[in-house]
Amino acid sequence: MSSTGVTCDIHASTEAQQWCSQCEQALCDDCVHYHSQAKASRNHKAIPVSDFRKLPAFVRSLKKTCNKHGEKTDFFCLIHENLCCPYCIQTMHKQCDGIENLQTLTKNVKSSAFVEDLEANVQDIKTNIDELLKDRTQNILNIDKQKDSLLKQIARTKSDIINYLNKLEKQLVCNLTEVINKEKSRLGKLVSDLQERKSRIHQIHEDLRSIKQFAADIDVFLAIKELNKTVQTEESIIFDLQTDTSLFQTEILLQKSEDIETLENNVKTFGKILIMSKPLKMNLMKKKKMQAQLFISKGHEVLTEIEKQTDNEKLVQEIKDDGNVEASESVSPNTTDQQKEDTVDSGQDSNIEISVPRGESLNNESMPRIHLKCNTFLEIQERGKQLNACKILPEDKLLFLLSNKLIVYGTDPKKIQYADLKSKTTDLTYIGGNVVAITLYSENQICLVDISEVQEIERIKTVGQCFGIDNADGQIYTSLPHNKCIQVIDYKRNVSTECTLETVHSAFYVVFSEGRLFCSNHVTSVVFCMLTSGSTLWEYRSDILVEPFCMSLDSKGDLFVACRKNRSIIVISADGSKSTVCLKSISRLKAPRALNWCPTTDKFIVCDERSGTVVVYTYK
Repeated sequence: MSSTGVTCDIHASTEAQQWCSQCEQALCDDCVHYHSQAKASRNHKAIPVSDFRKLPAFVRSLKKTCNKHGEKTDFFCLIHENLCCPYCIQTMHKQCDGIENLQTLTKNVKSSAFVEDLEANVQDIKTNIDELLKDRTQNILNIDKQKDSLLKQIARTKSDIINYLNKLEKQLVCNLTEVINKEKSRLGKLVSDLQERKSRIHQIHEDLRSIKQFAADIDVFLAIKELNKTVQTEESIIFDLQTDTSLFQTEILLQKSEDIETLENNVKTFGKILIMSKPLKMNLMKKKKMQAQLFISKGHEVLTEIEKQTDNEKLVQEIKDDGNVEASESVSPNTTDQQKEDTVDSGQDSNIEISVPRGESLNNESMPRIHLKCNTFLEIQERGKQLNACKILPEDKLLFLLSNKLIVYGTDPKKIQYADLKSKTTDLTYIGGNVVAITLYSENQICLVDISEVQEIERIKTVGQCFGIDNADGQIYTSLPHNKCIQVIDYKRNVSTECTLETVHSAFYVVFSEGRLFCSNHVTSVVFCMLTSGSTLWEYRSDILVEPFCMSLDSKGDLFVACRKNRSIIVISADGSKSTVCLKSISRLKAPRALNWCPTTDKFIVCDERSGTVVVYTYK
């Protein structure tokens, strides 16, 4: 027998061969024999020390003795899910009904469904990690390939620029040659003419010397008269050359093109490297949520969550598990559609609670639940006015934007303020302090309004008809549907840029978050997410998404969308892969268009476009 290196806890001088986890003792051969015969331990199962050492460290360190009372923990509380000794049962667990004998509870636990599900779940996680590692490794390889492709693209762009510059250079050199040749030809003619005149003057000089030497006086007199006429003519011609441009000094210069000057002064970089993230395309394996808290041996009563429910609760749970419930309000299975609608939105009880699943994935996985509590109903009494947008501000102020009017609700319900904007408005955003920005669609302008004084501060010109608006970090983002772009305005520095959309859809309402723009288009019934560079990250279409208008992000990053035509509020996950109907066919809202979620107060408001009805919820 090989040496274990562990001494017996009873006979310290003897080497231990077995380990009893229930007694938490190392046993020698003699002790093993006594251990198997003693009444208190005859049912204990000792294992070889070598096998005990193979167990994980956290298993080897598990204690079966009560830290408080020093007694064996032979019982397990199903309510608190912890081990108990007899004294614990009499004190801390006196009111607990689910106290089970640990030995009975753990009988055949290795073959229980709980262990099988856990093993399957672990295997799924391993598979998922392997798939993710494979996917990420492939992503790294793809990035290297993209690098090679981008380097080629950069070199190709450089080559195209150089070739184009070479073409321009060739044209300029040809032009230079033509100009020089033309100027040399002009100057050459002048030089040739001067040479001829020089010859004539030289001949006159020789003739004059000969006349003086050999001619008679009368001949000299007559000859000088004749020569003088010729000299005067030549002199006149020479002096005339000084008065025109013929004797101007010629200098050839280069005037660079304004485009080249702009290129040198304004082009600071060759390009910009962007990172575009796309949602994971693979579907990870996920086990259904295990309903049982603990699986125990056959023949013993199984304690599960469903067995604690009433029959009606069981039925509702089964329907939800099957995925057959469209609306998510908490109602009994016998409630009719009209009763369910009235239960949610009767207006008689302002403390109705609505349990809303946060989303349903395309592979039937559920997003976490949220709970909305309907607190208040408001009626905006402005007949014939269309309610386009709303906003919850700090200190519980509410803003409502009608066709051409801003309404401010303060904490005092009797004190309502109005701002007449006298132009068609579509959306608003809270800048900070007491300032909001409002899009004036027909005016191609953004209006800044001080809501404390309810008066206009400033107007900012846009490059087109502006519709949706949001802001972050001192920049305003406004959609220009007809221009198919987003205009980004740094209103403090008076700087503006335009971001052209790569998608075929125009953007109407917009929401900005962490470098991404969420856009809705009620004409094509689509919601899409894009980078500020214009590239599209994802598009969302669904039968449940009909005429999407206002959007708002909650504190968890999920996107709430008001769908006017089918009277619903849709929730879409930030990556566009999951969605659900949050509120459906609410009787008081015939055409929900505006909504807003306030992350600081967890309040949520939904507004009807036509009736002016406003429903205020709180997040529980």
